[in-house]
Amino acid sequence: APAIGLNTASYFLRFYVAPKLHQTITNSDPRWIGAWWAGYLVFGALALIFSPLMATFPRVLPRAAIRKRRLEEVETNLIGQKNEEAEKPSLKDLFKTLKRLLTNKTYFCNTMAAIFYVFGYIPYGFFMNKYLQIQYLLTPSFANTMTGSVAFVSSAVGLLSAGIVITIFKPRARYLAGWNIVTSLISAFGLMAYALLGCSANNNALILKK
Repeated sequence: APAIGLNTASYFLRFYVAPKLHQTITNSDPRWIGAWWAGYLVFGALALIFSPLMATFPRVLPRAAIRKRRLEEVETNLIGQKNEEAEKPSLKDLFKTLKRLLTNKTYFCNTMAAIFYVFGYIPYGFFMNKYLQIQYLLTPSFANTMTGSVAFVSSAVGLLSAGIVITIFKPRARYLAGWNIVTSLISAFGLMAYALLGCSANNNALILKK
């Protein structure tokens, strides 16, 4: 879905934001503003068409409802009438659970690493299109194509290949954790290397000086 949205935006960004106006610049000019609003009209119209059809689907499919009813009957026959009231959660249990989680070094370090990674990568991901336009002098349309096609295709290939390798070789959890560390370091160094790359004709200092 994200790839479809980005590629659709890439197509409409080839056209000027105000189609009725006669623009004097091309889409390779930094001042170019594409028709960013056109994609909303397309997907909004599709949503209006398919939403009533989706609303006609039942909450539970008939076969799933039958299976659920049979499972409940089996559980009722095995357990019988439940006379004991379920223990209500308390604030004391909450603190015990939090303490147990925070003292688990593996869980705590893994959670903190995920938080730092997400908060560090989200701004970069949001401004990737603009970064490609400024750093490599790409048009908005081509920048969206690169973000929508190359990035998501690479992610899909990585996930599928990882699933195949894990299914065939069945490595231990320790090896998988070590490999995650290696790939995270490679990703971090790759992102830092982006600062050393760019278009030789793009000298922002000279632009600001002018």
